[in-house]
Amino acid sequence: MAQKIIEQDVRAGTIPIQITGQYVVSIRKSALDRRRLTLPTIYEAFGRTTANFYED
Repeated sequence: MAQKIIEQDVRAGTIPIQITGQYVVSIRKSALDRRRLTLPTIYEAFGRTTANFYED
């Protein structure tokens, strides 16, 4: 939508609302630790492999 606004000089209010099929998941390590939970290593491996793993 942002690309359309910039490249085609379209007003944001004229673009219908769209729902994406992609989501961002954030997991706080301290929250996992507090609940004594462990995250399967596949989640980190997948995030790193797809260049979507971020650390603070």
